[in-house]
Amino acid sequence: MNRRISSALAILLAIVVSACSTTKEAAETMRAQGKTLIDLQYRQALDNLAMFRKFGVRKDTPLPWNLKFANVTTSVTDAASPSFSLTWPGISRTLSTGGTGRTWQIQWGVTPETDEAALTKLQTMYSKATTGKEFSDNFEEGPSSKGSPYGEYDGHFVWPKDGRLSALNALVLKALKDAPIKPEERNIFVPLR
Repeated sequence: MNRRISSALAILLAIVVSACSTTKEAAETMRAQGKTLIDLQYRQALDNLAMFRKFGVRKDTPLPWNLKFANVTTSVTDAASPSFSLTWPGISRTLSTGGTGRTWQIQWGVTPETDEAALTKLQTMYSKATTGKEFSDNFEEGPSSKGSPYGEYDGHFVWPKDGRLSALNALVLKALKDAPIKPEERNIFVPLR
């Protein structure tokens, strides 16, 4: 009888631990999601800087690319497959086996910027950021990345100088301001009751 109680308590403990683990994983996934968004925005700005620097050598002004991150979906899935067997009478034995698994997925919804006025503002912003003292004070460039975060265009890399991440932050914030997400670009989520 004590073995049955022990087995039942072990099963209950496994369920409770699994539930706590799922809650912790959801919180970690949310933090990773926020970090991923910043990483994507940094990479987009730095890729554009690299492109403008590459074209600037040829005295051309390219059209920047810009993706607006309008929505995100995260899912965490836990699976457990316990198996128990009990042999009775004779020698009582309990055999417990099982398996568990976890998958998580982050899915971003993006909208490419196609508005002429917004693209022109971004073009002006990146042109200014890649010329003269503004660039040389804040960024480095070369045929390979020596810093992180970095951007790349056609084998040309750009990254912020040590201690100059604030210049990249200002660039990302200006891009968000110059090319905002429009209401029609947002998904509408209706809560179910």
